[in-house]
Amino acid sequence: MISKIYLNVSYDEKDEAKQYGAKWDKETKLWYTDGYNAKFGIEKWMPTLNIIAPLYLLLDTKECFKCKKITDIIAFSSNQCFELSSIIKELDEEYNDMSAEEIILMEIREYNEGIQQMGDNEYYVLYSNLNFNMNNTINNIIKEKFTHYKLGKSKQSAIYIANHCEYCSMIQGDHFIFGESSGNFDLEHTLKYKIIEKGIIPIDADIHYSTSFVDYNNQWEDISAFTRD
Repeated sequence: MISKIYLNVSYDEKDEAKQYGAKWDKETKLWYTDGYNAKFGIEKWMPTLNIIAPLYLLLDTKECFKCKKITDIIAFSSNQCFELSSIIKELDEEYNDMSAEEIILMEIREYNEGIQQMGDNEYYVLYSNLNFNMNNTINNIIKEKFTHYKLGKSKQSAIYIANHCEYCSMIQGDHFIFGESSGNFDLEHTLKYKIIEKGIIPIDADIHYSTSFVDYNNQWEDISAFTRD
């Protein structure tokens, strides 16, 4: 269930965002909207996704393209995400003579009703090509344990937060890790060859993402598919 949509508001934009109905979450230290008192224009700060807790951090190892050493890699997964592309479009077009508040509250209500109808039909998806403002919980884990997961530029000139080799700092692109049949987090490869992870970390915090790719093809009903033999 969701009650807030987190926003990508920089410090310099906070006063402007407040004028459009953005509110401050003291616990997560992030800006958000719950719909109430929202105004058209708030969509400027909406990400493409709102991931619902818990968020799972999957771990694996691979051979670096450049130095050939074995390096750790990670991926994020969850079984709930609130896609915001349609709501952003509706707000931008001032949909059907509704107010911004009515549109956001309607979308949140419809999402929550859909989640309730899902029942036991949950599935987990992977997220790649990420661009997001991490909350403190995730930020601290990344800084402490996975410093090689950072902003990088791929051969296709795409800029996103990606895995890098721990030894030579070469980017380990998401296209290969997620999209190729031999990639570590390709679902068929994972289930067929039982890729071994070091662990799965449930993070009890909603997080807002901007991403160009949600891998609905790589989905499974049980997160325990990622387990060590």
